[in-house]
Amino acid sequence: FQEIILDHYRRPRNKGTIEQADEHVRLRKSPTCGDTIGLDVRLDGDRLADVRFVGEGCSISQASASMMTQAVKG
Repeated sequence: FQEIILDHYRRPRNKGTIEQADEHVRLRKSPTCGDTIGLDVRLDGDRLADVRFVGEGCSISQASASMMTQAVKG
């Protein structure tokens, strides 16, 4: 798992914003470590057509956001 986490941290998938997002979750700052994550979502009916994240933080938080966006699309 360590290699997967480092790969997603170094080359995050779906990082950025969606210009015409249907939903936007503002950046949330972790009270314990200071990491931030925000999400943009574009819907196609009841399907997630696109999801992207923005944020800063440790390798675990950024890699997990990258992996989550891949897992929930479609």
